[in-house]
Amino acid sequence: MRLIMSHCAHAAFRSDPAASWRGRGFGPPLPLKLLLVGAVFFICPPLGLLALGFLAWRHVRWERGCGGHRAFRHSTGNSALDAKRRDTLKALDEEAEAFEEFARRERERRDREAYERFQAERQEKKED
Repeated sequence: MRLIMSHCAHAAFRSDPAASWRGRGFGPPLPLKLLLVGAVFFICPPLGLLALGFLAWRHVRWERGCGGHRAFRHSTGNSALDAKRRDTLKALDEEAEAFEEFARRERERRDREAYERFQAERQEKKED
């Protein structure tokens, strides 16, 4: 049996236009959810507020759990690829630090030149 490592192989991620939203595992679209919450709120306001709070809570939980930043913390299962990724990220971090230092020195140089021009102009005004 061949193991497919891509998330595209999972049924929930297939983009079959004929598949219903339930078949993809994502639930109803947001406008339908909001319409249902509005109907519940019309019938019983406390339950509507509870349903709205539940939707907001699930949305925050989904955003926190599925962010792109999490992908870099987990192993791919391939040690060579993980080592290469670790080395590449380390090199990028070092380059970013070097560039930040360069940018800091450039800002200091520009500030020093601007201050020296200011002092020169001030001296010229005093002499006149």
